[in-house]
Amino acid sequence: SLTKSYAAIKLLERGTKSLSKTLENSMSYVETFNYWSVALDKIGADFSDQFGQYGYDSAEAYTKSFYERLKTLNKKMTGYSIGDSGELQLTDSVGLALDIDGLMNYQAKILSVTNSVGLLGETSIDVSKAMSMLASDFSSLTNTKLDTVMNNLQSGLIGQSRALYKYGVDITNATLQTYAFENGITKTVSAMTQGEKMQLRMLAILDQSKVAWGDAANTINSVANQWRIFGQQVSNVSRVFGNLLLPIVQKVIPVLNG
Repeated sequence: SLTKSYAAIKLLERGTKSLSKTLENSMSYVETFNYWSVALDKIGADFSDQFGQYGYDSAEAYTKSFYERLKTLNKKMTGYSIGDSGELQLTDSVGLALDIDGLMNYQAKILSVTNSVGLLGETSIDVSKAMSMLASDFSSLTNTKLDTVMNNLQSGLIGQSRALYKYGVDITNATLQTYAFENGITKTVSAMTQGEKMQLRMLAILDQSKVAWGDAANTINSVANQWRIFGQQVSNVSRVFGNLLLPIVQKVIPVLNG
């Protein structure tokens, strides 16, 4: 009897942990979508007066274009379309099957850091798109976990050169100065603002990473990439179940907290 009771308790414990993980995946995406939206809205507000020169009728339309450009990219990279309120819908389009939560969280961080150093709204969007695609390609080329590559690229973007050495990318000041001269910039790197340095780092990262461009798509059928995709798909399925349970939890948790 004790053995059966112990087995039942352990089974319940495992089930509870699995359910908790499922709900955490769902709640994580909700918070990520909010973070992503706040970052885009801030960029839209900071550069709302530039809508005319980029061919938009209003500041609202210009901000909406930021959303649409990233949504289009994310659909190709994850296979999910993102609704206005963050709802996810699996599409029939061919994608790289990346984890939508991790990708959007990474994009929000890139958007925030580029905005904090004063880069233009258009530049923030372009950098976010480029770094998203590059992270996927480097992950495939070097057989490194995607979140590790994302962290390394983000660190490199703010000037931590050691984070990028493993990918064969050099962003030291001497290298950045060379890129500056090649682009007709006579100002020394030491005298540049953080925004100017970040743009040079982006040029250096993209130029030195050409060997990785497109690797995720070109080698998507390799065993390593298929295994990586499988893990991401398991996370996506877990999030779907969590979404089904989340409305119930939203009503129960306040009562339990009370």
